[in-house]
Amino acid sequence: EVDGQLMYRGTGAEGLHPKEGSVIYVSPSEEFASERAAFLHKDKAVTHAVRVRVKNTFDYENEDHIARLNALLDTPASIKTRGEEIAHLNPGANPAEINVLLRQMVAGRLRMIRRGEWNAIESFHIKQALQKLGFDSFYVREVVDGKSYKNLGVFDSSKVASEVTDVPPERSD
Repeated sequence: EVDGQLMYRGTGAEGLHPKEGSVIYVSPSEEFASERAAFLHKDKAVTHAVRVRVKNTFDYENEDHIARLNALLDTPASIKTRGEEIAHLNPGANPAEINVLLRQMVAGRLRMIRRGEWNAIESFHIKQALQKLGFDSFYVREVVDGKSYKNLGVFDSSKVASEVTDVPPERSD
């Protein structure tokens, strides 16, 4: 359960909440948030302790969540659109080849989502589908230096509130 949990957000000059409509990313690991902020924002990096207030988080380890997402993504209209995209990218492919590529793409996407891979879950189409399904947030798995973190993306920035005064990340000068 995430609601009310203390987490950390690494930011730069944009502060705790970036432009409207952006997903707010937080981590249960202060170390991860601080290192990410320092990497992305250099000398303007700040790590915020935050409280997250979400009620319906997509979890890549929950098979019901995966099934609901997959059902939405695999509608006839969605499959037709993906097939057209594949045909556009492969102009010489015949319909049978396009179907093979489409099946491979769908299977690969599903594998990546089941593993929690951030680059699959954070794609525009997946985030849009998660919101359509009523999720207010989503977990992603990020691996840094061999260490795995289960981080959280929150769709509504008002659901992430500062807990304490901002703390600059430690520097090793």
